[in-house]
Amino acid sequence: MLVLAAITLGGVLQARATWPANDVETLEHVHDDLDDGHPHLHDAISPPNKAGATSTPTSGSSIHRSVRPSE
Repeated sequence: MLVLAAITLGGVLQARATWPANDVETLEHVHDDLDDGHPHLHDAISPPNKAGATSTPTSGSSIHRSVRPSE
């Protein structure tokens, strides 16, 4: 059990040391070739407006939570 705890602790320490400190939480990008009803845009969020409210993005613009693919 201590071996598993040591391996886990080592992995956590390595991840903290190598993961960028300034990693963004969301990524904004544009898809000019997607219709407004495309599933990729359906799960996207819009930036908050001046009142702090968000809405569904349109015109191919989308913002998603940052997810890193496993390599």
